[in-house]
Amino acid sequence: MDDDKFVRLDAQLIQWTEQNFPSRTAGLVEPGIYTFERSAGFRAGSYGGYNFWRDQLAQMALGMRAERVWSSGWQGPFVELIYFPDNEGVIGPVVAAKLAKDFADFEHRAQEFSASIPDGSDWLESYGEWKRGLK
Repeated sequence: MDDDKFVRLDAQLIQWTEQNFPSRTAGLVEPGIYTFERSAGFRAGSYGGYNFWRDQLAQMALGMRAERVWSSGWQGPFVELIYFPDNEGVIGPVVAAKLAKDFADFEHRAQEFSASIPDGSDWLESYGEWKRGLK
């Protein structure tokens, strides 16, 4: 078995995700071993760095801080990523496809936004990594 083409998703992970972030696992029919054609790995950042990046993503796309997205139940672009834990859970193929479209649709705005913030080139590089990872 080529371990680079399989991932095991257990029932507890899927159940935890659905209890805390409903519908994020859409498209994952049941626990088990899933195959995939390609994968992309990247470091999203440290705890603080990733949360800063995610906050900037919320400001770029929604004009509000990530914490407001978390507490408001807001719907819109990137919400499934902005309001999702940084260290656990699973995103299924339906939500991944929606996020991939968000990253593609907002690419020009992200480029403009990155020019207006400190360390914008680093922020934009992470944006590109997420875009490639969800493609």
